[in-house]
Amino acid sequence: MTDELVSEEENRRAHARMSLRRDPEQPLVLACDGIPARLVKLHWFRDKVLGLGSLKDVSVGGCGLISAAPIEMDSQVQLEVGELSLPCRVVRKVPVQGALHFYGLRWEAMEQTQLLALYSAISRLKSMREGR
Repeated sequence: MTDELVSEEENRRAHARMSLRRDPEQPLVLACDGIPARLVKLHWFRDKVLGLGSLKDVSVGGCGLISAAPIEMDSQVQLEVGELSLPCRVVRKVPVQGALHFYGLRWEAMEQTQLLALYSAISRLKSMREGR
């Protein structure tokens, strides 16, 4: 993403985001950091795992992640982080490289207790990643 695109994005954000990357200045193409997540599409008979992703940032309004999962704009998906399963809608899709895309997800129905549980799960997963 270019600096112009990032600046434009920052100006229209409704909520401040918390980066989950070790080095937010590193280009997304090279970013191997983040928190592991799984993207799932709910079905009445059996849920379908769309793929894995790497959570790059999170806010009260939603999150951003990189994934090779083929997801269409405005799709409703479940984001699984640790034991949490959170309903989201795809509001942004930007190609990164090859099959990788950066997805912007907006929480569909996020309660304060769920948000606190998400931050707790992220903190726990970050500590595990860093060997604490």
